[in-house]
Amino acid sequence: MSESLHTIAIPPKVSRSTIGIGLFHLSKLMAIIGGVMFLLLIAMSCYSLVGRKLGGTGVIGDIEIMQMGCAVASSLFLPFCTLMAEHLKVDFFTLKLPVHWRNKLDALADLLLFFVALLLVWRIGLQTADLKEYGEVSTLLSFPMWVPNLLILPGFLVMGCCSLYYFMINLTARD
Repeated sequence: MSESLHTIAIPPKVSRSTIGIGLFHLSKLMAIIGGVMFLLLIAMSCYSLVGRKLGGTGVIGDIEIMQMGCAVASSLFLPFCTLMAEHLKVDFFTLKLPVHWRNKLDALADLLLFFVALLLVWRIGLQTADLKEYGEVSTLLSFPMWVPNLLILPGFLVMGCCSLYYFMINLTARD
């Protein structure tokens, strides 16, 4: 993982179609936004810590901001990890199988990931609606809890699209 952001190449399976290229650029943009969010959260946390140690107040609700921000930022990395095929994969048992069978097993794994992503989008969507309906807010900042929940959805939705794309690619792959 020593590549810089400028040298990240589009994976061969992704570069074959305009849909793949579009998903790549969208997921890369989402990952950059997630990275910037993490940097801002780190800066806020350092400012708050130093402020408290020097006798100031720091940032009120910094832990709440950190929790909500990390949840949103980390969800934005999921599509890029999916498209770069960087998810944890245990292929020890399948290394000796023919490429055709490995593609079919990868297609099955991608289909399962697609269904898990859809399930999460559905359940997070229901939770977001409930949080908004009941007006739940954070303890210190009184920030509406449905907002970060809503911001998590795009990461899972695009991850589902990426896994569906890979399902189609692996299912129709020629050896």
